[in-house]
Amino acid sequence: MHSTSKKNVFVSKILPERIKNELSILGFESIPISGSDKIPGELAYHPDLRMLKLPNGDWLTDNYEQIVNNREAVNLIKYRNLKNSVKGGYPEECALNCFFAGNKLFGGSVIAEELLEFVKCNGFNHVICRQGYTKCSTAKLNENAFITGDIGIFSALTANGFDALKVSNDGIILNGYSCGFFGGCSGKLGEELLVFTGKIENHVDYRNIKSFCSNYGITPYSLCENALYDYGGILEV
Repeated sequence: MHSTSKKNVFVSKILPERIKNELSILGFESIPISGSDKIPGELAYHPDLRMLKLPNGDWLTDNYEQIVNNREAVNLIKYRNLKNSVKGGYPEECALNCFFAGNKLFGGSVIAEELLEFVKCNGFNHVICRQGYTKCSTAKLNENAFITGDIGIFSALTANGFDALKVSNDGIILNGYSCGFFGGCSGKLGEELLVFTGKIENHVDYRNIKSFCSNYGITPYSLCENALYDYGGILEV
């Protein structure tokens, strides 16, 4: 599982050092995301609310220069800042909290103007999900396979021909909320690892998660021994 050449991942600024160290051992250098003055609480630091990687490899970002605050990181990706910053409050803060699958974008009813433009100009279909925290709720294994804690997203995925596993959000912590989300406590790294910010083996649906991942040659990997915690995902560059 060790790597000699480092890759990069975007993570919350409040992600514990022990998890960053474990990511480094796996070959991934962490780029912390600074907080937003418009989004409340810990959500302000969630990468999956502040940036979205497009299928062409470019990124849509919420004031990227400010959130990375690192000259080297600024030049790391090709990005386009939103004209209007992501606003706090639901569902506006979910403007970038979406994911692509095949020729579809799964997201809430409120998405960024620039994202809607990309979808329309590039032949994608916007599948509107009732759960605005669409990316937060979902771990993407590949273009065909997904794990989600939301029954509406699960139904939308399967109705559109994708392979999906519905799991519980129980036991996932997010300060200030009754629970966190499955996508928010995980990240797909490379082709073979689905990493978790906590001990995935303690999840009530772990056996199903492990079995589903194994169908695609993917290993669930715990980055620490603590309870699963929603830090807004780990996004590979």
